[in-house]
Amino acid sequence: MIVRSLVRFLARATLIPATFHRTAENHMPRPTTLANRIAPAILAIASVASTSAARAQVHTRSQLVRGQLASFAIEQAGAHAIVLFGFTASGLGNGTCFPSPISLCLDVREPVFYFPPLVADASGRVEAPFQVPVAVPLVQLATQAITIRVVGTGFAFAKSNALEAPITTLASWSDDFNGTTLDSSWRIHNPQLLALSVSGGEVHMRPTQSGPPVTWYADAEGPMIYKLVSGDFDVRARVRSYDPAMPQQPPAISYRMGGITIRDPASTPGRRNWLHVAVGGGTAQVPVAVEDKTTIDSNSTLRLTPLQAARAELRAVRRGTWIEFYFRESSTAAWQLLRSFPRPDLAQTLQVGLSVFSWTSPNAVQASFDEFRFVAN
Repeated sequence: MIVRSLVRFLARATLIPATFHRTAENHMPRPTTLANRIAPAILAIASVASTSAARAQVHTRSQLVRGQLASFAIEQAGAHAIVLFGFTASGLGNGTCFPSPISLCLDVREPVFYFPPLVADASGRVEAPFQVPVAVPLVQLATQAITIRVVGTGFAFAKSNALEAPITTLASWSDDFNGTTLDSSWRIHNPQLLALSVSGGEVHMRPTQSGPPVTWYADAEGPMIYKLVSGDFDVRARVRSYDPAMPQQPPAISYRMGGITIRDPASTPGRRNWLHVAVGGGTAQVPVAVEDKTTIDSNSTLRLTPLQAARAELRAVRRGTWIEFYFRESSTAAWQLLRSFPRPDLAQTLQVGLSVFSWTSPNAVQASFDEFRFVAN
């Protein structure tokens, strides 16, 4: 009861949840700073009875990318502690100091804007998810949390560590695969169907199984590595598909390919929704091809376009409710539009990444990608 009452009290002095992800066009109200409303609210709570409390609180946050989902989090704040996440573009440094009995000085400079109060779980953890505005300035953002715990008839106050990092564009999610392991920012869909390695500036992907049930077609799905991307995007990838037993040869027909896949995370059996553009072995009529495909509620339609070799640069663009696929056979050639697909059914946040599949047995195809690049938004 006391915690709920405090949350309601502090909520009246903080930024409303919906406002942080609104853009200027949505008439974002002036955020609340520590100086104008938060400090008096905290001092009012402290007047009951309070102490400062040094705890091993750990504040973490995800990368902040324009237009993308992000989160602030804290651990070891104390069971059911009230948490106020603050952020500022003024940087780290000497911040607001609270007098005794709070005796706490912040490590971020004013003005500091605050999220509404949240309540930690029994382990002392809480997370604040939000969407970074697409038009936010590319500035350094410093963050720190204040926690308030009920202790007997009073309150214990503490602060977390302070962090600072830049807000970036989607280009920061690009990958040139210059390493020996896949970067931890990638996730894998159907990992049991994928053999993956990173070497020579490429990620190499091979399906571990073949056949219609494990191929990107209709109600079936193969493997993919992906990132969750919200809103519009423009992504490119260079791919070469080949027979792993004969790396200089294209994969044989039929439908042994690798490329870019875009998948709705809400897809379920009978309601699969995704699209892809891929390069590799096509059909007897088009043995080496780039394939563009759209799948709506597990119904796929595709088209093959002939290639001179099973290597190309692929491009996928989302503009509002439309998905566009392009290709070019050299980096100096003009982009060629394959098709544009109206997909108003897709979610705001999609899985965007790289895939490989083999419709025909054996699974004699490997796709190697030497670049996955987002254009800055």
